[in-house]
Amino acid sequence: MKRQDFHRTKYLNLRDNIPSSNVSLPCSNEVYYNEKYIKSMVKNKVDDYTISSDDIPYCPNCGEFLIQNLRCDNRFVEEPNYKNYNNYVEFIKDSLDKNTVLLELGVGYNTPTIIRFPFEQYSYRYLNMTLIRMNLGDARIPSEINKRISIDNDLNKSLKDIVDLI
Repeated sequence: MKRQDFHRTKYLNLRDNIPSSNVSLPCSNEVYYNEKYIKSMVKNKVDDYTISSDDIPYCPNCGEFLIQNLRCDNRFVEEPNYKNYNNYVEFIKDSLDKNTVLLELGVGYNTPTIIRFPFEQYSYRYLNMTLIRMNLGDARIPSEINKRISIDNDLNKSLKDIVDLI
């Protein structure tokens, strides 16, 4: 299963988005999906550690080079990640009294207040919510949460195993 199998309006990614890039000195709040850049870099690499200078991606607006859009410094472009935030808030409100699964994939402690802690709080407060946490080496869920499934395994393997069961 790949991310592109999900419609972009149906999921929320507030933290960062490795398959996207932003300008190294952001001239706008735009992000660029970098699959074509990565494929070109791999295809044309000089050796295992060097890419061709022709494959360095640049911003079409200002000409600065592109970097991965990661929440690691003040260059992170956050705005595009919040496009679906209101849908998410409405979904949570509508789900408070329904059987709901909160599926957490690979979320650690870099920014736990964005996904990890809120999911724990929802599933603790609302007994109809089940938290499924999939994270190699970091899948522990507090025992106070009654409905929990913790999968401490490689995410790709676990998702493939689940798809095979369906």
